[in-house]
Amino acid sequence: TLTLSSNPEFVTQSRLINLEWTITGIAPGQTGLSLAISLPVGYEPQEKKQDEGYDDATGIYTLPVSAANGMTQIRAEKVLEDALFFASLFSGAETLAQDEMILPVHEQFNISAAGGEAAALEGKVKVIFPAGALGEDIILNAGFPTDKELPPSALSGIMFELKAQTKN
Repeated sequence: TLTLSSNPEFVTQSRLINLEWTITGIAPGQTGLSLAISLPVGYEPQEKKQDEGYDDATGIYTLPVSAANGMTQIRAEKVLEDALFFASLFSGAETLAQDEMILPVHEQFNISAAGGEAAALEGKVKVIFPAGALGEDIILNAGFPTDKELPPSALSGIMFELKAQTKN
């Protein structure tokens, strides 16, 4: 099997993303293994100019595979919507495994310890932090849930996730 993941698990702005893969049940030492990843519009390899494995016309990024785990950096530029990545593991022309991954776009808000508010998803989600509710300033990310956090259903009819971290 092939498992595709990313770090971070969502995009908030133009930035570098580690696109990671794990292969199980297939001997990675096998010669001729390659991974073809379909990069959506707005994403490209970090080292695009020096890399021979990226096709601008199709958005397919092909990498040789020599280990069960691997990673490459991609750059997100002016990304406005959630993206779907497809990956296929090949031995020559034979497809051995496939996977897909959603990389959601999250809105980012700076919330002060003095209080604040965040309205996301075109105003459908609103969070208010009253004065004194936070012990320190935070960065709040809001958007569609990542693959790992996707609930089976949503009571409000709108699926979203909020992730907060301290502001350094």
